[in-house]
Amino acid sequence: MSTKIKATNFDLTPSIQLAIEKKIEPLLKLIPAKMAPIELEVEVAKIDPRHQKGDVFRAEVNLVIKGDVLRAESAKEDIFMAINEVKDKMQVLIAKYKTKAEVAKRSQRKVKEKIREV
Repeated sequence: MSTKIKATNFDLTPSIQLAIEKKIEPLLKLIPAKMAPIELEVEVAKIDPRHQKGDVFRAEVNLVIKGDVLRAESAKEDIFMAINEVKDKMQVLIAKYKTKAEVAKRSQRKVKEKIREV
C-alpha cells in the first residue's frame, strides 16, 4: 500500500497534511486486505487565483484497487471543507465497489456450480 500527497499552487502545511491523514487514510481500513495492492493519491490545490472573490480549493482522491480506479473530487472555499466532502464521496464509492465485488464473486460461484453439475 502506497500513499502520495501532493499540493499544487500553495504550500502543504502540517495542519493540512494532518487533516488528510486523519480523514482520508482511515478509508483504507474499509477495504479488505484481500483486495491489495492499493495505491492512494491525494492532491490538494488552490484553483486559479483569478476569481473575483476569495480563494477556491480543490481536493482530489484517486484510489487504485487491483487496477480499478476510484476517484472523487471536491471544490470549496475552504480546504478543510473540500477534504471532508471528498472523504464522504470516497466512502460512498468504496461501499459501491465492495458491493459490486461481492455480487461478482457470488455470480462466479454460481457459474462454477453449474459447470460442476454438467
